[in-house]
Amino acid sequence: MQFKYLLNKQIITYEMIKDKDVYFIELDQSYYDDMLDFMEENNQKKIEEHLAKMIETSTEMNFAKDALRTVVNRLNHKILKSIKEVEGNEQEISTIKEMLEWEEYSLTLNQLKGLWLQFIKEATLLLTRLNQNNMKGTIYRIKKYIHSHFDKPITLKSIANTFYMNPVYMGQLFKKTYGIYFKDYILNVRIEEAKKLLRKTDLKVYEIAEKVGFTNPDYFVTQFEKNVGTTPSQYRKKLMEQIS
Repeated sequence: MQFKYLLNKQIITYEMIKDKDVYFIELDQSYYDDMLDFMEENNQKKIEEHLAKMIETSTEMNFAKDALRTVVNRLNHKILKSIKEVEGNEQEISTIKEMLEWEEYSLTLNQLKGLWLQFIKEATLLLTRLNQNNMKGTIYRIKKYIHSHFDKPITLKSIANTFYMNPVYMGQLFKKTYGIYFKDYILNVRIEEAKKLLRKTDLKVYEIAEKVGFTNPDYFVTQFEKNVGTTPSQYRKKLMEQIS
């Protein structure tokens, strides 16, 4: 069963797979981020090409059936989450039921690809309409913008100008949508990115401060300690002690 989408045959015998391997691994996060970006841009051509790339990469890496299922369901979860964030109704997508229950239909790889592409394209059109008619779509794009530009000196005023919004109104709408002030959200994003760098790299504290958007290393240390309860150096030291 785990070779189903690799051999793409009705009947798979032991002789066909005895010298082959399948892997229970995952695609890189960038595959999902890129697809959501193409959907945000309503770039139908890129969506189709990227979906083909996701499936092709999965087969080239000998993904087991369960691994491909994880890829499909993970992307679909992110798409449905995006729709909910702009207060959309996923039931407007005609293929929603078939897509959520796709494993019950014993589809071939080509059939799965066709259904998946139709679902993504319908979801894209729904998101495009919601974003055009709903100011929260703009707030969602601002949130994505923060995650892409947190390492730069962004402010409420600069982002409001970028998205042609009144800064005060944007700040109020951001707080209403996400339950947190704009300034605090940026700080949280930067602190979380700093924690990742402390865990995964040997960069010095001042280098990490610069990489996550702090111009003043001392201010970075102060804010880190305030939010995490320990200094960056102590945070890293504690992690190393746990590992050892």
